[in-house]
Amino acid sequence: MTNPAQTAAGLSFEVWVGADLMRQDQAAKLTYQESEFWGDAGLLRDFDDDPEIDREVLFTVGGRLADMAIPEGRVRELFRERRDRANAAGHGLRIRLMVEIPALQLLPWEFIHVRQQAGNRVAEDFLALNPDYSIVRSEILRGKVPKGPHSGVVRFVGMLSDPAKTLDLHKDKDAIESAILSLREEAKADLVDLIWTETNSRSALGKALGRQAEVFHYSGHGAFDTSVNGGEGQLILQHKDGKPDRYPESILATDLGAADVRLAVLGACKTARRDGYEAWSGLALRLIRQGIPAVIGNQFKIRKSSAKTFNTHFYLHLLSGTTVDEAITLARIAVRREKSIEWRD
Repeated sequence: MTNPAQTAAGLSFEVWVGADLMRQDQAAKLTYQESEFWGDAGLLRDFDDDPEIDREVLFTVGGRLADMAIPEGRVRELFRERRDRANAAGHGLRIRLMVEIPALQLLPWEFIHVRQQAGNRVAEDFLALNPDYSIVRSEILRGKVPKGPHSGVVRFVGMLSDPAKTLDLHKDKDAIESAILSLREEAKADLVDLIWTETNSRSALGKALGRQAEVFHYSGHGAFDTSVNGGEGQLILQHKDGKPDRYPESILATDLGAADVRLAVLGACKTARRDGYEAWSGLALRLIRQGIPAVIGNQFKIRKSSAKTFNTHFYLHLLSGTTVDEAITLARIAVRREKSIEWRD
């Protein structure tokens, strides 16, 4: 989605399919008007702050997102063709969303809802909850060279931080350790070197990262400070005196980049938040810009129980050999299995 232009009718933009399947001059031309999309500001606020939302609202928002990302016409035709070809071959379909327009980057594209069959709308029509699909936000990094695959023992650094003591982070720790133990028993070898930071301080994180770490996992609190120009994502660590320490995205990105981290999992609220004005605003985007190939974060608030379920299933699947995006899809399905569709998580 690119080539924005603000008009009286709203924000006009173009959508097309890459990989030489469409030329840009064949792009679908659409318009986004925030007030029309959300209906009213209250819905946007609810979607942002309340994890429990009426299912009809979710279906409506998901359908509107589908109409923008996979509009009727040549784009929808290609989607159906590729879907049917993948199904016939027994494969899944990976959808890579490349959204260059800051105002559109704010939308929850992971809620795209496409009816697979006629009849009532069902939860499995959310592409992110269907194992036959994978939705990945792919950022354009001009001049960046992706890091090669890793071989050998994976160094995994984990950090738990809850200065206010409002979370049950031991459950996250148990989930990760259980997944690694299952891998060890199945492979009959130690394939993951798990290191937990000694404390939730900056110095402890630096010490644990050392000179290299392939995976970094954080569980705790996150924040998005809108008072900083462009917005600044932060992890909430802790000072020696026990007070919260807002660890800025710029320093975290430098630390993880220096350690050659390949996957960063940010298990905290608003770690994937953007400001809607700057294309590279926010914590997750800052890490990607630093050159970290895969970053997982939360655009909105997330419930503790959902975070625990997600971590359990994500690492079980990832360490068993699935790709990162496949593991994310299966972990989302696990959260859906335990909660009703009204839980936005």
